[in-house]
Amino acid sequence: MAQRYYDEVKALKDENARLSGRAKRPELKPSTIAKQDRDYQQTKRKRTERKNPTKSTLPITQTITLKPQQSIPEGARFKGYKSFYVQEIKMSVHHICYRRERWKLPNGETLLGALPEEIKSNHFGPQLRQFILYQYFHNHVTQPLLLNQLRELGFSISSGQLSNLLTKKKCLLSQRERAAIA
Repeated sequence: MAQRYYDEVKALKDENARLSGRAKRPELKPSTIAKQDRDYQQTKRKRTERKNPTKSTLPITQTITLKPQQSIPEGARFKGYKSFYVQEIKMSVHHICYRRERWKLPNGETLLGALPEEIKSNHFGPQLRQFILYQYFHNHVTQPLLLNQLRELGFSISSGQLSNLLTKKKCLLSQRERAAIA
């Protein structure tokens, strides 16, 4: 019923416009932008939603059994355990010394043990480089703050080395490291 009135009003407005010499109302097709925007928002929401694992499905790396602080009276019955889950992160400095064998050949040349591919003559390991790049580019930690943070953690690094890691030596990252950062 309402549609019939709508169509009738539209026809009368068009007739009124024709009689007064105004242009006819243009035929407008429904907008596809709203549909595309809605679809984009839904796909974006799906991408950003991450499943939050329940505490009972987290891999447990350490279990500590706690006994009550007060003494247990005689005749008390043990009823099992009540779990309390705590999530923690461990950050530690890991210094590695690669002892490369050197051999002098009879012809005077020297053979030297090769460094692992992920090191490539860089004095900072791949995980540390990932951490530095993540802090700087994703968390927007400034270079002075990042330098202080690394030194407080126990790393021996100069401001120049940090700057080189952030600018010049990014090409030394392996494909796997680039994927982890992105």
